[in-house]
Amino acid sequence: MNDDQPMSRLSKALADLPRERELSAGLEDRTVGALVQRGLLGPRRRHVIELTNWRLMGIAAAALLLVLGGITIGLYLGARSSPFGPMADPDDGFLVAATVQGTGGEYLAALQDLTTLSHVLGADEVEQGREVALTTLASAASTITRFIPKDEVLRRLLPAIVQPDAGTTQVAGDPRIILF
Repeated sequence: MNDDQPMSRLSKALADLPRERELSAGLEDRTVGALVQRGLLGPRRRHVIELTNWRLMGIAAAALLLVLGGITIGLYLGARSSPFGPMADPDDGFLVAATVQGTGGEYLAALQDLTTLSHVLGADEVEQGREVALTTLASAASTITRFIPKDEVLRRLLPAIVQPDAGTTQVAGDPRIILF
């Protein structure tokens, strides 16, 4: 017996099968009628919301309320915090000191990051980081000398930090600020 013979008979039998089964006449009508009798199918009802003047004013008021509420919440949350830490109340000395301490800690952490990455960075980036770090340190020391003018440590530290050279500029009236 040849292996192709059973396959050819199977192919012929499959080809002879009808592709679609013919439905009996009226099946659709009977099905729809049965669904209507059971209450599962009914006439299509259209639900339309009428937009009266009062409804339009209510929608506009709700939209305005949402926008103003979002702005108010954004301003409140923005005033509570900033990228530089909590905003200090100038009348609360303890909070101001805590803010200075937190910002100083962030300054030192940034310097540590610069030190850690100095072997990866180029010479220009390291020099720029050095200049920024020294300028910030000099500005902090200069600011402290304004409210503690007789601090001997600062008086000795400031000249060591602020050294006029090719990369710095002294400003008339306040020689303690470096611009670059």
